[in-house]
Amino acid sequence: MVTNKKGKETMSQSDVKIIKANKNLKEKVGTGDIAATRVEASQNMIENNEVDFEPMAAEFLDALADGVKHCQGTAGDERTAALQSMVKPVMDLKANAQMFGYPLVTELANIMLNFLESVETPDNDVIAIVDAHRKTLMLIIKSKMSGPIGQKGMVLIDELKKACARYYAKKDIEEKPTQ
Repeated sequence: MVTNKKGKETMSQSDVKIIKANKNLKEKVGTGDIAATRVEASQNMIENNEVDFEPMAAEFLDALADGVKHCQGTAGDERTAALQSMVKPVMDLKANAQMFGYPLVTELANIMLNFLESVETPDNDVIAIVDAHRKTLMLIIKSKMSGPIGQKGMVLIDELKKACARYYAKKDIEEKPTQ
């Protein structure tokens, strides 16, 4: 990662991994290069994005709060099915936060997503960890903690990792490596 003129982290050439598309995908999108001017224009649009992330993030966080409530109100197999109601908003946050200059939200959502993917049935401890995560993200976004992660952000990342590790140890679950 490299930092651009506005202090936002962006990918460097060494961060890029080229994956060859399979035949079905090539048939759907066609072949050929994308003009460099179009790529530059797209990158410029991303880097100079003036859209406020807070309203979008609020929708994802509301959906996560609904997912937490849904899980709290269920048991057994129904609770296992309700797990997806927490996974989707976390995925949405992870997918969008970086583009809007919130790498800390992206990193925390990535840790949470890996945690949720390692859980089969969310018990009360899982629900408590997810809800604490949701509240943390709300504060980050309301406080507009965008830009480079910084020391406070690293503390939040470390604390979430520790909470997940305690749960893994308690339940004797093998921790998934963070992607």
